[in-house]
Amino acid sequence: MGALVVAHAPREARAEQARATTHAVLGSEAAGYDGWTEIVTEVRAVRTAFDGEVTLEVERYSSSSPDSHVLARTPVHVPAGATKRVILPLQLRHRNGGDLRVLVKNAYGQVVQRESPILNGTHAPLFTALDESLSLSQLKSTPIHTGTSSRAYDGGERLMTSHAQVDPATGRPVLPTRASSYHHVTVAGISAKSLGALEPAERDALFTWIRAGGSLVVVRAPAEAVAPYVVGDAPRAVSVRVGAGEVHVLSSETPAHDTWLDGRIVSIVASRWGVRQTPMPLGGGSAMMSQYDAVRRLLDPNEGFRPALGFAALALVGYAALVGPLAYAFARRRRRPFLPLLTTPALSIGAFATVVGVGLATKGVHGRAMHFAFVEVDSGNTAGTVRHFRTFYTGSAKDLTVKPLAEASVLDAARDDLAVGTLEIHEGGAVLEHVKTMPWQPVMVREDGVVDLGRGIRLERDGAGVKLVNGTSREMVDVVVFAPGETHFFASVPAGGQVTTVGHAGLGRDLSFENGAYAQSGMRPYRSVQWYDLRTAFSGAPHLGEDWAPLEGTSSGPVDWGSTFVLAKLTGGPKEDSGLPVTKSTTLVHVHGISEVGK
Repeated sequence: MGALVVAHAPREARAEQARATTHAVLGSEAAGYDGWTEIVTEVRAVRTAFDGEVTLEVERYSSSSPDSHVLARTPVHVPAGATKRVILPLQLRHRNGGDLRVLVKNAYGQVVQRESPILNGTHAPLFTALDESLSLSQLKSTPIHTGTSSRAYDGGERLMTSHAQVDPATGRPVLPTRASSYHHVTVAGISAKSLGALEPAERDALFTWIRAGGSLVVVRAPAEAVAPYVVGDAPRAVSVRVGAGEVHVLSSETPAHDTWLDGRIVSIVASRWGVRQTPMPLGGGSAMMSQYDAVRRLLDPNEGFRPALGFAALALVGYAALVGPLAYAFARRRRRPFLPLLTTPALSIGAFATVVGVGLATKGVHGRAMHFAFVEVDSGNTAGTVRHFRTFYTGSAKDLTVKPLAEASVLDAARDDLAVGTLEIHEGGAVLEHVKTMPWQPVMVREDGVVDLGRGIRLERDGAGVKLVNGTSREMVDVVVFAPGETHFFASVPAGGQVTTVGHAGLGRDLSFENGAYAQSGMRPYRSVQWYDLRTAFSGAPHLGEDWAPLEGTSSGPVDWGSTFVLAKLTGGPKEDSGLPVTKSTTLVHVHGISEVGK
């Protein structure tokens, strides 16, 4: 009888077991309609120790019944009377019109508490205060004038503001532990004191975001040092380039009531808004896989099935002609009216074997995986940001466990733009569980993270030219060096090798161009790539256009590639993924900036 009671226990448990509060890590305004964020849940064990899990679920309603999908989960153990913070990553687009719920469940799977986090961010310039040193009341709704604004009738875009929550127990802000969670932030602000007190994971996430194109304002007291950017006497405003991003150190005695400081922040936001530093921003972009159609076509084996499908169709048309009028005409000439009873089965077997053979030859017998990756790295940096697209193609229905290829990764998968799989968060990192494949229907997993590049890739000045040093363990091929006024092509740069543009015959023209159309409105000029010319300029690189074609279709707005930069392809890659052999792997890399020799 006891077993029967357990089997029919109510799904909702008594709330006295634990209590929870939840919020978006950088505030509800920093959680937009797509891209990654993090949901923070504080779980407090009321009377006894609590063991269970915290899940992120999206619930959609159909005409028949509610449909619930677990997007992410993590186990939780809280000692009696204590509180534990749980942080779960969320791909916002996977809400897809459904209701997002944070569920705290006990060890029996019973729901102890359910919360609905408020997520109301929009596509607008956003300044996020990472501590309480800045006042946001004077900044909120300030007009932001940029050349890309489509709202000239009301003075341009309006500045949105958000702030990180403060832990009441420690007085420290609760900040993201993954760089992807800063995606919606245009400019972040923090005091020099709080910056120096960040936990290692928080600092790594913040500066990974900056190197990938983020912008940070550090507010210091007069004469306060902010190493390594400001040491000793310095101007009131100091700006330092960090990778593709910037750090702005501003001095103020009263940051909460400083109109000069507010004006500088608005100016920095205006200069950063509208132009991205990468076509695939870390943690950004839509979760709708249809937005990456060029990548999908590159990795979908079914795209190569069209010629075979045409051949099979012609074979069936020929079969219809043979078993129909041709067979009976042949039987009349031979005066054997029952001959079709023999030829028709033989022709049917032949047609069947042809169609099956074409299918086996093109689709194969065994499953496989295909990869496409885009790496962004600052010159000389040993780690870069990466977005992996991983397609899994199986001959039967499978339930895959997909592990990350890079550090600090977040993974999501979708079919027909609906989420597939559950992101399991453990101490060792994130794993995407229960990725269900269908026979001969590819499912694509997207991963954003940080990749180790050995000793890095360096661009150095070499007299009037540029020297490229490949410090990775992989060969660089189809290397295009963009220098002001000139473009150089190198077929390959071996691992540990180097090349220089000095004495090298360039193309004679620059395949990038500066677009300064928005400069008068406060936005800095940006540099674009002439993709058509890149595809046709180098006869020694027949696959250059094919490799970089997916990048052309994923940029929905202006992208600043930098004044001096490199586009190249890295050879090699994983041989196996989630139990499937990797049959195709393409890794593209964008290196930007110039390293000082000796640093």
